[in-house]
Amino acid sequence: MPVPLSRHVRFRRPPLTGADLAILAAVVALAGGVAWLAAVHPSRMPVWAPWEFSWSQFIAIALAFAWYARGVALAPDQQRPAT
Repeated sequence: MPVPLSRHVRFRRPPLTGADLAILAAVVALAGGVAWLAAVHPSRMPVWAPWEFSWSQFIAIALAFAWYARGVALAPDQQRPAT
């Protein structure tokens, strides 16, 4: 007999805190800084850096990692992934 989904999954999202907004601001500032550096001083970019920097892709990837880390940090210990 299947168990109702609502007993296992909580759909309430915790509100954003000041730390969450600081992470968002840091990601956007870092993206802007690297985009400026790639446009104005491309010779000063590290060897491993991309030739063409896309700030929108950088923000999307960085926020995906940040939101995953936030979700893992907010999850109870029993529901966290094994490390």
